[in-house]
Amino acid sequence: MRLFALSLVVSVAFLALSVRAIRRHRLSEHTGMLWLGVSLVMVFLSATLPFHLLDRAARFVGIAYPPDLILLIAVLFLFAFSFQLSMGQARLNEKNTKLAQEIGILTATPPQPPEAASSVGEEEPEIAKPERIAKPERIAKPERIAKPQRIAEPQRERAPSEVVVVAASVTPAAEAIAPEGSQRPGLRSLLRVPALGLMLFRRGRHAGSRSVQGEPSVIASPATIASPAPGRRLRWMASFALLFLLIEAWSLSTPLMASPDEPAHTVKAAAVVRGEFFGTPARPTRLGPSSEITVRVPDVFAELAAIPSCFATHPTVPASCARPPGTSTREVKVATAAGRYEPLYYAIVGLPSLVFPSSTGIWLMRLVSGLLSALFLASALESAAACKRRRLLVWGVAVAATPMVMFMAGTINPNGLEASSAICLWASGFALLSDHAVVSDRRLLARVGISASVLVQVRGLSPLWLLLIGLALVVLAGKNKIIELSRDRVARLWVAVLAVSCAFTAWWLIRYDPLALSPGPVPPKHDPVSSLISTSVGLSDAFIREMIGVLGWLDVSAPAVTYYGWIAMVFMLLGFGLLFGRRLFVGVLVCLVVLTVALPVAFEATNARDLGFVWQGRYILPLAAGIPIVAAGAVAKGYLSDRTHRRAAVMFPVILVISELAVFFNALRRYTVGSKGPLSPFGGKWHPPFGTVAISVAFVVALVAYGVWLRHIVGRYPFADWRTPPDGSVGSIESAIVDQNAMNVE
Repeated sequence: MRLFALSLVVSVAFLALSVRAIRRHRLSEHTGMLWLGVSLVMVFLSATLPFHLLDRAARFVGIAYPPDLILLIAVLFLFAFSFQLSMGQARLNEKNTKLAQEIGILTATPPQPPEAASSVGEEEPEIAKPERIAKPERIAKPERIAKPQRIAEPQRERAPSEVVVVAASVTPAAEAIAPEGSQRPGLRSLLRVPALGLMLFRRGRHAGSRSVQGEPSVIASPATIASPAPGRRLRWMASFALLFLLIEAWSLSTPLMASPDEPAHTVKAAAVVRGEFFGTPARPTRLGPSSEITVRVPDVFAELAAIPSCFATHPTVPASCARPPGTSTREVKVATAAGRYEPLYYAIVGLPSLVFPSSTGIWLMRLVSGLLSALFLASALESAAACKRRRLLVWGVAVAATPMVMFMAGTINPNGLEASSAICLWASGFALLSDHAVVSDRRLLARVGISASVLVQVRGLSPLWLLLIGLALVVLAGKNKIIELSRDRVARLWVAVLAVSCAFTAWWLIRYDPLALSPGPVPPKHDPVSSLISTSVGLSDAFIREMIGVLGWLDVSAPAVTYYGWIAMVFMLLGFGLLFGRRLFVGVLVCLVVLTVALPVAFEATNARDLGFVWQGRYILPLAAGIPIVAAGAVAKGYLSDRTHRRAAVMFPVILVISELAVFFNALRRYTVGSKGPLSPFGGKWHPPFGTVAISVAFVVALVAYGVWLRHIVGRYPFADWRTPPDGSVGSIESAIVDQNAMNVE
C-alpha cells in the first residue's frame, strides 16, 4: 500500500509539473506532448498497481520480472525522444543552410543607386545648400515631421478599395443591409484589395475599428461568419445521411431483442401508442414501488422476452437458436420493467407497431429510433462545424459518439436518444454560449432548446444530466453572455418550452416514480463500507469499457484495439484542453472527469446493500460525452500549429475507422458463429436482413465515408484571424467593424 501511494503521488506530481511547464511555454509543443504522454503512462501504471495490471501486461509480453517492463517502456521513450531530437536537428540544419544562401544572395546584390528612387515626370526639388543640409538641428525639427500633407486634405468619400476588410466571408447580418446587386467578395477579390495591409488586430482593440461618420457598420462574430444557409443545409443533410446509414447498419447486424432490456422497451412502446401510458403496477417490493407495470398489447409483443433467452449472456452461442416472433394480434396482458419511464420516446418509436404488429414492425421501430438519434448527432456535427474558432470541436463530437452510442441508437432503447440529445446539447450549447456567438443565431437556439427539452424527458436520470450539463455551459458562458441571452425574444421562447418540458418531467417523477428499480443480488450484510467502496472503484474500468462498447446483453466485448484507440483519442483531446485551454475550461474539464468517475462509484457504494451492483457505463454517457467536446472546444484557433492540426486530421479518422470496424465485426461474428467460432462471420447459420456480406460492405463504405467527411468538414481556417490572445484580452473578431462598402468590392 505504501508503494502504491508513493508511486501515485510521484506520478501525479510529475504530471502536474509537465502540464505547468507546457502551459508556461517552457517546453515546445511536440516535446511537451511526449513528456505529457510519459506522465500519463506513469499515472496509469501507478493507479492500476492494486489490480496487478503490470504483472498481467508483463506476462503477456513475455517478461518474467514485471519491473523490467517499466525499464522497457523507458528505453522506448528515450528512443522516441532521441529520434525526435535528430529530426529537429536535421530540420534546423536545413533552415540554417537556406538562411545562409539567402544572406549570400542579399549580400551579392549591388545596392540600388539613389537616382532610381526618384519619380519620373516630377519636378526636381530645390537642392539645398550643403551647409544647410549638414546642420542636424534643421532636419530634426519635430514640427516639420508632425504635419504630414495628407492630414490637410479635405474630407472625401472613401472608395471601396480603401475599406478595412476583416473576414473572408460576409456575415448574415452584413448581407441583410447590403444593397441590391452587391456580391460577397471571395478570397481572390480580397487579395486584390489594396487596403489589405490594414487587417491588423491589436490585443484588446482592432486597429481599424473606427467607423466613418454616416456609414453603417455591422459587428461580426465567429458564429455568424460561416457558410450560407444552403451550404449549411447540405452539410447537415450529408452528415445525417452518413450517420443514419451507420446506425442502421448497426441495427440490422444486431438480432432482434439482442440489446439490453429491448423486450421491455418494445412492449412499453407498443402500449404507449395504443393509449396505455401507465398500466397496472405490480406489487411493491421490500424497497418500495416495483419497476414492473402490466399493460395490454398484441400477443406478438408478449413473446419477445423469450427470443434472446437462448443466446443472451452466452457469448459462445450464435443467435440462430432464437425463434422468430409470432403473428398473433390478440391483446394480452404483459409485464414490462420499463412501464414507469416517460412516454415521449415510446410514443414516437412505437408508431410502426400500429400498422405492422409483427417482426417487420419491430424492425421499423428500430429504424425510427435510429432516425431520431441521427437527427441529433447530425445537428451536433453541424454546430461544431459552424464553430470556426474551435477547429477540434468536430473531433470532440465524433469521439463522444462512441460505438456504444451507435449501437444503442439502432435498437429500441431510450439510452441511444438520451446520449444523442446530450451530445447535441453539449455541442450546440458550447457553440452558442462559449464561442462569442451572437444570440440571434436561431439555428443554435433551436438545437439547444429542442435537445434540452427532449433530453429531460427520456429517462429517470435525464433531469440530473440536464442540470449538470446546463451548469457547465453557464459557467463557461459567463455573466455577460447569459445577460445577452436573456434579452433575446427567441431565447426566452425556448426557455419557456424547456420550462414546460421540465414541469411535465417533474410531475411524472412525482406521480409515477420512474427511478424505481428491482433489487438484484446484494452483497452480504456484514461487508464493511470500505469493501463496498473498493468493489465500486474496481468496477470503474468496466464502466469505461461499457461507455465505449460492451454490446448486447453485456456479452459482446470490443477488441482491445477499440478500447485503447478510443481512450487514446479522448486523452489526446483532454491533453489539448488541459494544456492550451484557459483556467475556466480546465476547471470545468476537471470537474467533468471527477463526476464521471465518482458518480457511479458513489451510487454503487450507497445502494449496493439494497439493490446490488446494478450500475452500467451507458447510464452516464450523457455526462461523459461532455469531456471530449469541452476539451476540444477549449483549444481556440491559433494555439496549435497547423502541422499538429494536420496530424490530428489524419490520426482521428484513422483511429475512429479502425476502432469501430473492429468492434462491428467482432459483434457480427458473435451473433453469426459465436465468440468461439471461426474468425470469419460470413459462414454462420444466422444472417442479418439483406445478408451478412451486404451489411458488412455497406457498413465499411459508410464508415470510411464518414471518416473522410469528418476530415472534409473540419476544413481550413477562414481568411481572417480572430484568435483570442492567451491573456484573455479582447483581440478577437467580435471587436472588429465590417464596413458596408466591403460587400461592394468587385
